[in-house]
This record gives sequence, structure tokens and C-alpha cells, in this order.
Amino acid sequence: MGLPKLWEGEMDVSRWEKRREELVKLFAEEVYGVCPEEFETSFRLLGESPALGGKAVLRRVEITVKGPYGEYAFPFCLYLPEKRPAPVFVYFSALAGDVTDVPEEKRMFAPPVELVTSQGFAFASVPCPLLKADAEDGFRQGLAPAFEREGETRPDTAWATLAIWGFGASRILDYLETVPEDVDSQNSALIGFSRCGKAAAYAGARDTRFKLVIPHSAGCSGAVIARGTTGETVKNINDSFPFWFDGRYKKYNDREEEMPFDFHMLLACVAPRLLYVTSSDQDLWCDPPGAFRAWLESRDAFGLYGLPVPNPADFPAPLPPANQPVWVGNMAYHVKTGGHSLTEYDWEQFCRFFKEHMG
Repeated sequence: MGLPKLWEGEMDVSRWEKRREELVKLFAEEVYGVCPEEFETSFRLLGESPALGGKAVLRRVEITVKGPYGEYAFPFCLYLPEKRPAPVFVYFSALAGDVTDVPEEKRMFAPPVELVTSQGFAFASVPCPLLKADAEDGFRQGLAPAFEREGETRPDTAWATLAIWGFGASRILDYLETVPEDVDSQNSALIGFSRCGKAAAYAGARDTRFKLVIPHSAGCSGAVIARGTTGETVKNINDSFPFWFDGRYKKYNDREEEMPFDFHMLLACVAPRLLYVTSSDQDLWCDPPGAFRAWLESRDAFGLYGLPVPNPADFPAPLPPANQPVWVGNMAYHVKTGGHSLTEYDWEQFCRFFKEHMG
């Protein structure tokens, strides 16, 4: 099925920067919801303690965001390696608390923090459930009420769950910029897995301060072509998780071909920064061929900057070989063997790619 073009007519870097802003606005209004632009942010240190057997320091920080109708405070955890300032991974966590203290039934959401910090990276955890519960709650809990008057009807373009999580990640980056002695915020990577990968794709497109954007196994409405998908559809995801997306996105249920966008355009908004898209070969609901195609179709935006880009003719259809990462210029992709998961293998590739591309 044909895809919308990244642009029409002649294009150069200057025109692309304007086009990129148009695309981010399009995804805000038609898919994820519009994030507020006017707010105040403050930070409070809650404490520090040795962590990971003395190999790192765990710092707990509280962020307060003040909106027109109130303020909301949420804590986050920052792991700092011995050598500083350190480049940093900002990770969307499906858990509210410490990501190194996870009950067995939620181990799939526990990142290998010790592995990451041993590679010289800091690790910041975005507590998604504290920003907005992953449930239908009328947006009256968490961060949203600070920006919405109670009792008023939410507009169709009001920010939804994934956008709220992404907004929180950007506020964590705000804090990281205030501690240059500890964190090299110019070298920050944003990573999310599954539903959080969708949040990472949108937040990484919006906030150009993140140098590396990793929508890991993000699937439908994140980093996969929606037209002709072999996995989850727009209707599937809107019916199951209507609170993830804004009101306008529902009009595309069973009508993907009418969308004036597809998700290769969202990935293109990361250019010329670093983009790493992933799949697993048995994760069919996430449509691995659709993710690989979205990655490939975003390449022209990177090419505008004179960067090397992947040539589709170089890869067998529908996917490159498993466990053989493809790195071309500032673009990376891999498909690993297995199901829907975020494993140490994935993290090892992310750390290696980032180290080779940091300024």
C-alpha cells in the first residue's frame, strides 16, 4: 500500500526543519494530543545512597510542574556511575518505583541498570504510572489536572497518556541539564519498550534535545507502518487503549489509508539525530516487517543532512537476518530472535551504538 510522502517538491535542510515542525504538530493533533507549552518546573533533591553494590550512586529527585490549575510533584530515580559527567539513558518505566527492586511478575519491565552503568552511562527512570495511570481515569489523576479545569470537556486534541509520559521525560531532561558536573545531557538517549516505546517515538520527535531515540518494539501507532499491517491495527489499539491517544485518532479506525501521515514520518522527525528501531522475529503483533519498513522509509530525512542512509536493495525482504544489527550513518535497526521483550542483548547493542556515535 502506498505511503504518504515525507514532503512534496524540492527539499533542503532549511525547508525540512519547517516541514518537521509541521509533522510534529500533525502527530500531536491527530494521534497523541497536544502538550502544554506554558508551565513552571522546579526540582528538589530527596536523597542519595550507594547502589549496585557500591558501583553507582542512586539519587532521588522530586520534580514539581506548575500549570494554570495547580501543580503536581513526582519523584524519579537517577543512577550515576563513578566516572562523571556521564552520558545518560532516560528510560520510560512501566513501574512507579525503583527499577532495580521489581517483583518477579514484572521482571520483563526491569532494565539491566548495572549493565548500563558499568558501560559508563547514567540511568534515569521515568515513572510513567505516577505521571498518568495506564488506565481509564478521566485524566483526573497525575499530571493532567494541573493543566485542565475540572468539569470542562476535554478537546479532541487534548494530550493523552503517551504524550503525558513523554512530557514527563522532557522534564527529567530539564533537571539533568542543571547538573552538568554529573550528567552529560548533550549525550542523552530516550528509550521506551512496547507502549512506552510509542511514547518514546513521539517524545523523541518533539524534544530535539534527546540525541538518541529508541522506540523499542513499539508496534502499532509508534514505529510501525499502519497501512497494510500484518499485526495490530489502529482500531485494535484504539478499542483496547482509547486513553493512550487523543480523540481525533479514533476516526482512523479501519481507515488507515485516509491518514495524512504514517509512522515513518514520525521517525523521520528524529533526523539528523540518532534513531534506533527494533523488532523481535516472533513478535508478530508488533509487525516486524512494518517496523523495518518504517525505519527504511524515514531515511530520506537523514540523507538531507549528507548522512549515509540504508539502501532497501541491500536487504532481503521482509527483514534483515536476526541478531545482526544494521547500522548506517545515524540510523540503526535490529531484529532479534524471540518474542516481545527487552533483553540484555538489546541493551548491549544500544550502548555500543551510542558509544560509537556520541559527540
